[in-house]
Amino acid sequence: MSLTIAYIHGYLSSSKAHKATVLRHYLNEQHPKIRFLAPDFSDVISEALGELESFCQRELQQGPLCLVGSSMGGFMSTLLSIKFSLKACLFNPCIHPQDFVVDLLGKEQVNEDTGHHFYLDKSVIPLLEKLDEYAYAHYDPKLIRVYLESGDEVLDYTKSLSFFSPCNPEVTEGGEHRFVSFADKLDGVVKFFSEV
Repeated sequence: MSLTIAYIHGYLSSSKAHKATVLRHYLNEQHPKIRFLAPDFSDVISEALGELESFCQRELQQGPLCLVGSSMGGFMSTLLSIKFSLKACLFNPCIHPQDFVVDLLGKEQVNEDTGHHFYLDKSVIPLLEKLDEYAYAHYDPKLIRVYLESGDEVLDYTKSLSFFSPCNPEVTEGGEHRFVSFADKLDGVVKFFSEV
């Protein structure tokens, strides 16, 4: 059975994300036997995890599955890696997401890709705190590779550096949150996923 690589997008993004497009084109050209998927899932964090768990359960019936997660998708991918023992490559992952969303509470959120308007409720904070604690205590460093750019203007990369220190994160100086050197890392991503 052929390998499937799924791109797990970040907050207020979608399957149309730039990195999803780059990864799709790369796999089509360099590794046509690898199946690529980019699921869309809810902007509501409490719903998103359940949808992604169902997605993984479904796809694992077809064969091996690995994840590429960006930003909040990196956090989700960490949780999915724990639950299903999946390999995951994380790019500028959002850890301690409760800190990230606290400034967004009560403000209208708009997903420009989907046109979805919504508000974050304060009940999301204790949920994220619990998930963050769980992720830190249970992720397997052998299953996770972390890529950081020090110029990330949205998330403090040193927090991920500390959180994922057993994974020996690869830090690229400069860059930004959208991870400008993404394409340069894809050979290494596929190599990691292909190792038994």
